[in-house]
Amino acid sequence: MDDVDSSSEAEAMRKLILVRHGETDFNKQQRVQGKGSDIPLNEEGITQASRLGVRLRAEKIDFVAVSPLKRAIQTAEKLLEEYKITNEEPVPPLFLHEGLMEMNMGELEGKVVSPTLDSPENMIKVVAELVMRWKNEEYDLCFPGGGESPLEAQRRATKAVEEILSIHAKEAKTILIVSHAAILQILLSSLLRLPLKKGDLFKQSNASLNVLTYNPESSSWSAETLNSSDHLSLSSST
Repeated sequence: MDDVDSSSEAEAMRKLILVRHGETDFNKQQRVQGKGSDIPLNEEGITQASRLGVRLRAEKIDFVAVSPLKRAIQTAEKLLEEYKITNEEPVPPLFLHEGLMEMNMGELEGKVVSPTLDSPENMIKVVAELVMRWKNEEYDLCFPGGGESPLEAQRRATKAVEEILSIHAKEAKTILIVSHAAILQILLSSLLRLPLKKGDLFKQSNASLNVLTYNPESSSWSAETLNSSDHLSLSSST
């Protein structure tokens, strides 16, 4: 697996804030929601994004990179509305990068895959087998019906972050990335130099927050915060 390193010019005390988008109706209905499902936030998701913006007011965000899917863009826009209330400096514009889009989940897109919600038994078996084989490090195995493999998703997502750190946000100290659950799990595994199968350690709730800092001496990232959602109990007017 490739490691994702930082640019030498702005690497001291660099911070990555990785955020999952807020809730959509597909999330609420437990439907598979990948790259091929461009679903907007629901009312709860909009509220979650606002509360995330309140949480981030203590940060000085220098650059904002976002998946081009609606749910990620809306999350970024709404959280920045709240963030800028107490920040006098201009809010950075959104930088859209296709490499941050969710995995392509093929023919499973839009389907309900849950043993508690009367999903077709064959579909549950397909997903269970996929997960088992990925845990056995068969990372090149794709979602059926033209979907991506974890390895393909890792390559494009880590390339996106490398480009953001070394080119587009070269001088930035604190970089906010708004993306999706599976991609964030893959990125966290890669940034922390863990095998892809360890992505299960990094479950991502809607509008959750992860904070990584870069140590130039060891050329490595370390986790300060993982899947934090304490802010969701805050009021957006706080």
